[in-house]
Amino acid sequence: MMSARFVALSCLLAAVQGAYCTNPSKPAAGQCEAASAVTGFNTTEYFGKWYQVGVSKQFFEGFERNFPICVTAEYSLNAGGYVNVVNKGYNSTGGMNEATGKATQADPTVAALEVTFGGPVAAPYNVIKVLYDAEGRYSAALVWSCSLGGLTQALWILSRDKILPETTFVQLARFACDTGIDADQLGLMRTVQNCTNA
Repeated sequence: MMSARFVALSCLLAAVQGAYCTNPSKPAAGQCEAASAVTGFNTTEYFGKWYQVGVSKQFFEGFERNFPICVTAEYSLNAGGYVNVVNKGYNSTGGMNEATGKATQADPTVAALEVTFGGPVAAPYNVIKVLYDAEGRYSAALVWSCSLGGLTQALWILSRDKILPETTFVQLARFACDTGIDADQLGLMRTVQNCTNA
């Protein structure tokens, strides 16, 4: 089990935010067209487990504050044709929170999905950038959600590995900035991945 002191330090580190948008190209206010979902997307390749290594502050405060470390997301195909979504997060006492939902995708070659966790309204989930490993498989992804004309936004950086090189993290954050998503304003922060059971 992780010591309370170690976990407290981990949570503090998770809140460290960087300055990535040195000259952000901002879209007009009230728009969610800053970035487009990846085309030529291989949904099957995207299935499996991802480690959340970065998250925007608003989403963290609303959904992850009580289970802030070792957050993962796992995707799989449901027999009904939609995508199963299982999100997990842990806290300092070893407690685990799990949220299950489903996602639909209008075009399997475009990384634009709608995700719901049981609520009446589905939220957009757009993969706007993917990186590849040496074997040509997805290794990291930048995901953006924007709704209500831009009033609600969330940004995530996902990795197949628990540790994402700093240069890669910055590369994805700056890609968001270059498309018009202000990662600094959204408070992009790192998620600590130090659990042995996640």
